[in-house]
Amino acid sequence: MIGDDVPERVSIWLIPSDEHRSLLSRYIEELSERLHSVPFEPHITLFSGRISFHQVFRALDFAADRCPPFYLQVNGIKSEDLFTKTLYLSIKGTEDLLDLSKLLGSYFSASSFSFDPHLSLAYKNLPELTRKSLARETGVMMSSIKFSSLQAVHTPISAKTENDIRIWKPVYSIRLA
Repeated sequence: MIGDDVPERVSIWLIPSDEHRSLLSRYIEELSERLHSVPFEPHITLFSGRISFHQVFRALDFAADRCPPFYLQVNGIKSEDLFTKTLYLSIKGTEDLLDLSKLLGSYFSASSFSFDPHLSLAYKNLPELTRKSLARETGVMMSSIKFSSLQAVHTPISAKTENDIRIWKPVYSIRLA
């Protein structure tokens, strides 16, 4: 096991409520079967960087204690020529969401992480026409999503391949107050 004081690459995720998590997980699994890609936990990445596990536990406990579960509006379904944005739900960046990201970021040393609220549905390198067609035929499945917990996940430096996704390892979860 990694020592408590050793900085590691950890991503802090905002996780949907059980009901929305179940629906999104099923959809992600269906897409991953169709695309022959890797399924993953539905989430919004709030922060990612080199963080000691001690900092992670303190920051998540502090943030979860001060933040009740909340809904975020889905702006639409999009795709980009970026592995982590193959197909995703664009999320409206509310003040509460931005404050939560900043609160978590204040616990950690400077990072090059740029917060961009979205919930990925598929990770796969696909041609542009395929991505755009997939986005059109998928459609938006919900207008808002309830989020109710935070999760810290040990991640590689970058997520550029399906093997990078396979080695994600949750290290801590906590429900919002």
